[in-house]
Amino acid sequence: MPRSDTENVIPFVDSLVLSTNKRADHLLQLLVEIQQQYSYVPGKAILRLANQLGLPASEIRGVIAFYSFLYPVPQGDYQIHFSDNIIDRMSGSEALIQNLRKRLGVSLAEPRADGRVTVSTTSCIGMADHAPAALVNGYPLTKLDPQRIDRIAELVDNSVPVTEWPSNLFHVSSNVHRCDLLLSDSFESGSALSQLFETGAQKLLEELTISGLRGRGGAGFQTAQKWKMCRDTDASERYVICNADEGDFC
Repeated sequence: MPRSDTENVIPFVDSLVLSTNKRADHLLQLLVEIQQQYSYVPGKAILRLANQLGLPASEIRGVIAFYSFLYPVPQGDYQIHFSDNIIDRMSGSEALIQNLRKRLGVSLAEPRADGRVTVSTTSCIGMADHAPAALVNGYPLTKLDPQRIDRIAELVDNSVPVTEWPSNLFHVSSNVHRCDLLLSDSFESGSALSQLFETGAQKLLEELTISGLRGRGGAGFQTAQKWKMCRDTDASERYVICNADEGDFC
């Protein structure tokens, strides 16, 4: 369980920062670990991070404000975030949220008076095929229904640690019903990369050009042209930045 006592927040932050060699690009993970420790990111932690990482405190506060799972004020021992997208709503999530709030006596996104629990919403958590879904202290709660909501309320009121909750509440099953070519297990791991090395970059770019593949951004930029520009850039180091958010499919 997170603890609300922040007396040792500065040495705790210092130990985290030291483990990353004071790398500012680890800011988000540092904030997550602080949140897990204290149920929020204390002001003293923000100022210490700013000092240790050489970042403006306003930038750190901006990151906290952007992510729905980070908070600048205490949130309680149980932080329950309901996935809030169209699939969850069509599956009845709104009624379940109201039900749980009533059972626990909490307002949306506000910690209960005893500091034990907060119920709020967040964007897609990647569990659309298990909707309605939620997260409790980072653990996925799947296929929620009135009976499961009642059980969750009982566990919270009885102060049962999340790690001791019934495993069926967290069960994530495979909902792949059709494998086809891309999802079958009939190919050798790494074979696509091996084929790429054999074919060569130029041939790959030609195939991408023929395919007409474009990015999904508003500009619809041609993938082949983008990759060619990267290849032809005169640099000793190159980086691949992957947007791993699957939320668009929802």
